[in-house]
Amino acid sequence: MNILQNILDTSYKQIIMKITITQQIFGITALSMIIYKSYFKYKRYLKVQRFEQNAIRKVAQIRQSIQEFEIIHQDEFLQDQILIKQILKSNIAALKQLIRSGKVTITQILLTIIQQSINQNKTLNFLSDVLFEKAYAEARKQDEELKQDKTLLDSHELFGIPISLKDFLPIKGFDTTFGLQSRLFQPEEKDCYQVSLIKYARGIIFAKTNAPQLGKSFETNNRIIGRSKNPYNLNFSPGGSSGGEAAIVGCHGSVLGLGTDVGGSVRVPAIFCGIVGFKPSTQRWHYYVKNRVSPAFSGWNQIRTVAGPMARSVDDIAVMCQVQLKPEYYERVIEKDFHFRPIPFNVEEYKSNKKLRVGFINNFPYINAAPSQQNVVSEVVELLRDSGHEVVEIQIPEELIKQSIYNYIQQIVSIDYNGKIFYEIFDDEPPIPEYNILTLGYKTSPFFKRQLANFQTFFKSERRALVTKAFIPNYTVYDFLQCMGIRQKLIEEFNKIWIASGIDALILPPSSVPGIRHGDAVVSQIQFFYSYMFNYFDYTAGVVPVRRVHADELDYPHHYDLLDKVARASLALSENLPVGIQVVTKPFQDELCLRVMKEIESKVNYQGFI
Repeated sequence: MNILQNILDTSYKQIIMKITITQQIFGITALSMIIYKSYFKYKRYLKVQRFEQNAIRKVAQIRQSIQEFEIIHQDEFLQDQILIKQILKSNIAALKQLIRSGKVTITQILLTIIQQSINQNKTLNFLSDVLFEKAYAEARKQDEELKQDKTLLDSHELFGIPISLKDFLPIKGFDTTFGLQSRLFQPEEKDCYQVSLIKYARGIIFAKTNAPQLGKSFETNNRIIGRSKNPYNLNFSPGGSSGGEAAIVGCHGSVLGLGTDVGGSVRVPAIFCGIVGFKPSTQRWHYYVKNRVSPAFSGWNQIRTVAGPMARSVDDIAVMCQVQLKPEYYERVIEKDFHFRPIPFNVEEYKSNKKLRVGFINNFPYINAAPSQQNVVSEVVELLRDSGHEVVEIQIPEELIKQSIYNYIQQIVSIDYNGKIFYEIFDDEPPIPEYNILTLGYKTSPFFKRQLANFQTFFKSERRALVTKAFIPNYTVYDFLQCMGIRQKLIEEFNKIWIASGIDALILPPSSVPGIRHGDAVVSQIQFFYSYMFNYFDYTAGVVPVRRVHADELDYPHHYDLLDKVARASLALSENLPVGIQVVTKPFQDELCLRVMKEIESKVNYQGFI
């Protein structure tokens, strides 16, 4: 009995000892995991702190550069207010005429433009980098060259013209941040393709402008420069993602600029700020800098990004097109994409007076346009008819619209399963509030998103359910290819509608509303289908301001869901905002698109910011 008891006691002690050892192992493992997570959490904290300090340092650097420039050149700024206003309101042709007449020098024009940009930046906050001294030296050099050779003014399209660029376009010696703190103080080693061509045409680049993080928002906000504002109403967004560029051109702080467009990112901010914006044919204009952000990001090229000009006149847009499509300049670029070759700009086609058949759409019932948007389309239709053009209404099936929105969001968002590319690029930097829904979509499980979509459908919020479903990720290569195939099918359907109608061009609103308040971009993405549908279908498109919003156009009569509620709140405050028209043509018909835009511009006599 004693022997049995001893055996049992020994076994019990061994079991207790094993349990104790197991507990110790689990405890050590748990503690190790806590220490491991805390260590990496602390490292992320230090990284974010470093990013924030760099942003503070950058803003201070910009302010110092501006202050030093104003002090050094304070005696050189023009004092004649009439001449200053004349310079600020002039397009490229008028500025060259002023130079030719001897009224002003290139340096005086540059200083006047810089002074206007500095003054307006205090409230609109659009400058992300300044090249003032570099531009000043180039202007002085051009003045001296012009004394020796008067033909330079005509032989170089942009000779003497101050130009600004969206942050996303790399310039040698300056940062290309894509709105991200992590990319500060990493100056570019070479100019991008567009910048090279501008310099060949002797344009004077003097500033870079603000854009949202990674350009995925219709609001221009980031954690470096902050939020940019609309020149016509400080409570409204200048649009995005080329919002900083639209604001600087819209307030006459620049003559001509370049933005980028993958979802209306040139056209939406352009019309919000009362200027002309143009999305060229993606296979005529070169833009390929995504590989500077992330290898995975550069592989996403189904819906192509394209650089696009922004100005206060269509003629200035045409000048930039001539520069970017000039074969002589293309041949001079050392590093070029041999799979791309520009088709020279056809000036004769741009200036043609041939009568056209123009289609119009004033509203998509699925995304109802505000009264101001629809009224402007009707007004332009009458102007075109009075000019002898044939104008016909075009109907787009609602199912085609729904499928296109769904598939576009799929390709923009859910292809990046769980936001892997998104978070890799952000490198622990917190996203701006405008990305709250995007990040929530990445973090939420597919199962929950399916249930949420069913819930939204049950409560008759069909459009929100459509967006929620589009956030459900593509898991396999098959799903990815199917997504691409659906897009090709929808493009073919849209092409058939275009061919059957026999139209040369199409006019419609650029968006369902004339503007959005700060913060509304979180839920307003679907309102801009009017613009990004032509990135999706890969057509050429541009926008022209027509007039301002009238006091009797502030009511939004549709009460559908949260999207309409946000639109209604913005519209109630939109009086006097710019409102305009979008012109669309088939791919490669850039000249025709600009020609229609020019004709509309000449008939409406839009009164701008000054």
